[in-house]
Amino acid sequence: ILKLIGQSDKSITSFNDIKYNNEIEILYNSITQDLEVSYVDPHFMLFTFVDVKSKSQSLFKKWLLKSESLDSVFSLYFSTLYRSDTFINLRFLSLVQAIESYNRRTTLNNELSVKEHTKRLNEICSTVSVKHKEWLEKKLVYSNEPSLRQRLKSIFNNYETILNALTEKRTFVNDVVNTRNYNVHFDEQLKESAKRGKELHNICEILKVIIELSLFSELGFNKSISAILIKKSNAYRNIKNT
Repeated sequence: ILKLIGQSDKSITSFNDIKYNNEIEILYNSITQDLEVSYVDPHFMLFTFVDVKSKSQSLFKKWLLKSESLDSVFSLYFSTLYRSDTFINLRFLSLVQAIESYNRRTTLNNELSVKEHTKRLNEICSTVSVKHKEWLEKKLVYSNEPSLRQRLKSIFNNYETILNALTEKRTFVNDVVNTRNYNVHFDEQLKESAKRGKELHNICEILKVIIELSLFSELGFNKSISAILIKKSNAYRNIKNT
């Protein structure tokens, strides 16, 4: 149980004007791991200070600079690391969302230019009645963005040499898209193709590798260094050992 003690700006007054001490105690029953920090084996780290000592200042600066623009990516990714009690389906959805968020924030990969897309929207919306025009416009807000399938293919292609050792691109992309769509939309037609259990766990491990490779890139690691580091990661080793 966690106990937090805070101070309010003013004394707390009850309904009958009786004033109480302004100290506030909040008791919270934590469901996460114990707060005591245990030893962390360097072999389970993506890299240690010794690995990056020569460029540590640059790495810290880039991490802090990226912390705002990639805040949602960090939050989604780390939530899967530090909440081991999370259901596998939720972990999978968080990792997929992290990849979508990363790709959206770092890559300008619209299907058409803004001008061309606006023209296309105007042409489409001009063909429907006024009654349905507003509804259609809302539905088409993100219609110029790539699909999850396109995002996954694009990122996979960036790290194809590393990822090909873990999975086959087409199969992996299909599995992720079908599983995501089933868990989000519960489309019965996708029930059989949606992955579960050990297969879903392996997909999550590959998604983690993709996110870690992407974050390495943001920190300035080239692909050869990224490959060396990622092959030491838990996720990579877990997949290779299955």
